[in-house]
Amino acid sequence: MNRTAAIGAIVIVEPWAHRPNGHFPNRFAELADAFTELGLPVAVLTSDGWHAQSMRQTDWAVHSYSNRARKVIARAERISLRWQRRRPRVKALARLVACVTGIHQARHVARIIERTNPNTIAGIVTLDYQCSPLLLDLFSGSRPWIQHIFAEGPPFASLRPLAVAVAQLRRLRGRSRSRVAMALSTEGWIGPMRSAAPNPHPVLLRLAGTRPVPGEGDNPRVRLALRGDLPVALHFGSTSVDRRPVTVAKAFAGRNDWQLLLVGEMAEVLADPDLEGTAWAVPPVALGGIVSDEIRSLVFSAADLVILSFRPGFDRNSGTLMDAISFGKPVVVSGPSYPADLVSELGIGSVYASEDPYELGKALDALTLTTTSGALADARQRFSNSAIARAHFELLVDLANDNEDAAGQWLTIVRP
Repeated sequence: MNRTAAIGAIVIVEPWAHRPNGHFPNRFAELADAFTELGLPVAVLTSDGWHAQSMRQTDWAVHSYSNRARKVIARAERISLRWQRRRPRVKALARLVACVTGIHQARHVARIIERTNPNTIAGIVTLDYQCSPLLLDLFSGSRPWIQHIFAEGPPFASLRPLAVAVAQLRRLRGRSRSRVAMALSTEGWIGPMRSAAPNPHPVLLRLAGTRPVPGEGDNPRVRLALRGDLPVALHFGSTSVDRRPVTVAKAFAGRNDWQLLLVGEMAEVLADPDLEGTAWAVPPVALGGIVSDEIRSLVFSAADLVILSFRPGFDRNSGTLMDAISFGKPVVVSGPSYPADLVSELGIGSVYASEDPYELGKALDALTLTTTSGALADARQRFSNSAIARAHFELLVDLANDNEDAAGQWLTIVRP
């Protein structure tokens, strides 16, 4: 490949974009829109079309896997689920087949683009839980790829033998350097990744940025049956071992100066045994179930601030934090955690000790809502989808040009 190669088009792979109200499909749609705004042709590859509710604009082409590829992947996934406990090797082989099939489909879309314009190199950005980055490195060919990794803990602890084998096969093919980058969501994964598999390149790169905010429309507090005489604190998102919603509920239970709004899986906290018999000074409003983009906009518009509660040491990005910045809402967040470090750096809220309802209350009282507006505006610009798309583009160019020095900087500079 030419040392001065440039990326002329982007292929984005989101296998589950046919689902309604999907969080990741929307994030990838926003990334596709931002690439389009930069003047880059964009093609989106998914398994079965792009769901209308996930569409942002129509300036990019949508490709679906071929019928044969869909059948192969579906069959492989069924085998993987059936044998995941009794035959782990069968499961691993099935996932390998699904992974290679998906890579082949993405390469096919890239070739279509490159045949249209022989001077174009198509960079590929993908999200695929099933696909090993090392297999991606082996089968991706000479094109630059970025794979976003969202594992539930430090990944790739035992990949060293496979990494060595992939590197040797790459050399036999006459390509000594990897053109695949793994976009990690935390600095804590860099060390384990580099020791387990020094290639592909581990990088720090965001997928989720600030999103366009629609107008409020009718009074959102009236629509949500919220009190009009009290400020509203929003606790939003999915429950997992990393979240601590009970801390939030305990902090607000005895307060008569705030109303708590619990949305998504956070609404389930009201059934937690630790809260049995709780007497609420101001009853919270709970909105469970699937959260559409319309509901997301409604609840963030209604809130005065956003509460984030994590386990101590939580070290990943928070999509809810990016949503709070998008809507210009101050944040009260637990620490030590990566989101707490970011909130402190940006000056957009306050921090309390994890799992301590009393400290949460103090952080809430210490926050002056009006003083964070300028900092929130600056953060919204810094983490815009345009900035994130440009960072993806710059990394793909570095990979295409085998720019080892530039690629190495992505380990120490969180982009954007």
